[in-house]
Amino acid sequence: MQPHKRQKMQAKEHGFDHDQQTTQIAVNGGEDEFAFNPTKGTSEVPNKAHETIEHNQEVSLEEVRRGSDAVEQSMEEIRIKMETFTDMVSRLLENAKTFFSQTLQSFEDGLVELHQQQMQKWEDELTALRTLDYDNEDALARLTHAQDAIGSLGALAHR
Repeated sequence: MQPHKRQKMQAKEHGFDHDQQTTQIAVNGGEDEFAFNPTKGTSEVPNKAHETIEHNQEVSLEEVRRGSDAVEQSMEEIRIKMETFTDMVSRLLENAKTFFSQTLQSFEDGLVELHQQQMQKWEDELTALRTLDYDNEDALARLTHAQDAIGSLGALAHR
């Protein structure tokens, strides 16, 4: 059997008769039929089948609406989460700014105080060194004067 004839026979078995003007398609185990005329580009649905399709479309639209409502609800929940998260991040940033500002101020105050204490310590060390140097110079001058006095007395005694 030629492939073209075999295809025509299989098509007839399934309700497609290419020799006729209208193709009958069995739906729901043969209970409903759908007729299509390719020449005219029209289709006919018997009442029972048409009612079933219409009912299925209504259910589908209703299911789509319910699905749409559920999707809208999910989208709204995500929007709320986004807004809540954005608010949380904003508060965290503000708190971090405040914290770092206070910490920076404390750090600056501590650093300035540390600097002042260290400067005072070195000033005290410089004062102590000046005092020590003055005392050493004074002691050296007295010792030198005492040596000169002793040397003068010794020269007088040898005379």
